Amino acid sequence: MKEIKNLFFLTVIIFIFSCSENPNDRLLSPLQQMNISAKNLQELVLYDNELKFGGIMFYVSADNQQLDFNYPDTNENKSIKYTWNGKEVYNYDTKQYQTSWCGFGIIVGKDFTQIDKSHNLAAYQFSKLKFKLRGGWLDNNVKFKVIGAKKATESDIDVKTVSTLQLYTSWREYEIDLTNNLDDVNIYIGFVFENTSTSQSKGGEVFIDDIKFVK
Repeated sequence: MKEIKNLFFLTVIIFIFSCSENPNDRLLSPLQQMNISAKNLQELVLYDNELKFGGIMFYVSADNQQLDFNYPDTNENKSIKYTWNGKEVYNYDTKQYQTSWCGFGIIVGKDFTQIDKSHNLAAYQFSKLKFKLRGGWLDNNVKFKVIGAKKATESDIDVKTVSTLQLYTSWREYEIDLTNNLDDVNIYIGFVFENTSTSQSKGGEVFIDDIKFVK
């Protein structure tokens, strides 16, 4: 009986695939399949209970930071929990330890070894990048910056900065207007703790959810 059930299950799968409007689509990645109807796509969800697309890259060393992409916000919902204790992280560009900032990005590639991998977002005609934040907490001189989609070598053009007074205990939705050229994006979105004081801070803790591009 078990063998019959397995055979039936396999038959159903084969039937579904064989009914595809375009059999060649089976050879494409999920991202490539999505790109076929890019202009008809109303939103592109990066994170909702889990990471849907891309990978993760720390902008500096991962020292003194904690990043959890499966934090149980409620019984039904997971979110991203990002914490920095304010202590030193290594800046690969300046080749020295510092306490002024740290951060990470959701990138097109799987990790920093694929930072050159790009995605043409211009075809979707998205105008905004939306996301939700809640506290957590931020130390007095620490701000939390969210940076819009860009090339890895591009300056931070579209940025939303959240200060201590704007970080609430309940979820708040924010948005970034996308104004730069999106035809060759390496980084979908970036998150940065920034210490505005010359003294070492205690960092902060921020929860992130529902990241998506919309028209």
